[in-house]
Amino acid sequence: EAMFGYVAAALGQCKLVKKEESGLTFVARTGIKIPDYRLVTADGTQYLVEVKNCHKIRPPMRFSLKQAYLKGLQRYAKMVNVELKIAIYWSRWRLWTLISADTLRCQPSLCETTFVESMTHNQMAMLGDYIIGTTPPLLLRVLTDPRKTRRVMDNGQVAFTIGAIQVSCGGKIVTRRNERNIVLYLMLYGRWPDEVKANIKNNQLISFEFESRPFQSAPRQGFDIVGYYSEMISSQYTEHTAPSGEVERFAPNVSPDALRVEIPTDYEGHQLPLWRFRQHPARRDQ
Repeated sequence: EAMFGYVAAALGQCKLVKKEESGLTFVARTGIKIPDYRLVTADGTQYLVEVKNCHKIRPPMRFSLKQAYLKGLQRYAKMVNVELKIAIYWSRWRLWTLISADTLRCQPSLCETTFVESMTHNQMAMLGDYIIGTTPPLLLRVLTDPRKTRRVMDNGQVAFTIGAIQVSCGGKIVTRRNERNIVLYLMLYGRWPDEVKANIKNNQLISFEFESRPFQSAPRQGFDIVGYYSEMISSQYTEHTAPSGEVERFAPNVSPDALRVEIPTDYEGHQLPLWRFRQHPARRDQ
């Protein structure tokens, strides 16, 4: 629940992210359930959001909610005249979906959706989410200073001084500061696995590098998908709250802005090509 608030704020298209259920509240009727958040998007539209987690991984990865609980949320939304959304974090996939409450399929006691259905109706783009792609590999190369000692000892250890650091994308060096920051952000929090390589010649450590590339590439299209922006923000959130794998704090000790990387809306890319895809939800009759 707390993660969603940070993600919604970090994505950059919300003017307000407010805990709706905080503080003392009196209602004139029973059966009311207060959603977790009230959002105000950049265009001034308000939404209520109930946040849920789904830890299932086996197909069809079905998420369910008690119908009585959903009706309680809908009563509150109707009372304050604000549309209700359901945010689901598919934790095994590290993916967020945001769907309208009325896209859930309701039976006598349960309302449900599957991962595929939820992705089909996903509205996270209205919060600023998009899919990011670029040209692999992404590379961080550390060059040692040849004027200083860098000899590899018999025990495998080596003392060295950094001479330079190179960042590249698709084999091309990236020197612009903002584009370098984007490369490092994608390497740290994107889906591509990392590999560390050392370049040793004549028992001297020349350089070592961290390389990120997809398991399977699509070279003909010129780029590969690194992941959803919200997915990367969530990964950094987890890094702050559960650095060892166990939850150590309920919220990061940084602001939501610290979890994002600056990619201007008019970004063209001088040395770093980026593809950004914004998903629109399918019609509800599909």
